[in-house]
Amino acid sequence: KKRKKLAEDTSLQVVVGLYRVQDLSDTQHQFKVDMNAQQNNLTGGVLTCKGEGGSGDKPVSLVVVEGGPKAIKRYTRLMLRRIKWAGDEFDEDSDESDDEGMSGSKANSDNKCELVWTGTVVRRSFNAFRFQECNSSAKARTVMDSKGVAHYWDMVVRGDVCDPTQLLA
Repeated sequence: KKRKKLAEDTSLQVVVGLYRVQDLSDTQHQFKVDMNAQQNNLTGGVLTCKGEGGSGDKPVSLVVVEGGPKAIKRYTRLMLRRIKWAGDEFDEDSDESDDEGMSGSKANSDNKCELVWTGTVVRRSFNAFRFQECNSSAKARTVMDSKGVAHYWDMVVRGDVCDPTQLLA
């Protein structure tokens, strides 16, 4: 009954959300991104590029989700508000020893998630939700081009940012 309530009709239009995450190496963040996409019946994936060509050697992750409007709104709220990307919940023993606290935690202190774009498309480009890793920006663009959505990667590399306040209000 709950699955039927969450399922939305996407035969006429599919809403797409693109998010840029600086560092998605933390397994807790990966789990939350993956499980919430599955629970909201979203397709898409996470494309992690180890060395992004445009702005140096910083890793960058693209999160693409496709689904109904309500599910995308819930997922946007999760990505932008509910997940603590900076890892401040891991700083329990910051007074005692800084070296041990940093080595035990994978969370990056300046990590953040940004909404790059949201809009509607006619049909889905992805079949399921998957994680993929690439070593270069060119390889990541090729992976997205095989799905016919290379422009998603171009938006992330350019640094486009959408105003999420209009979506979550």
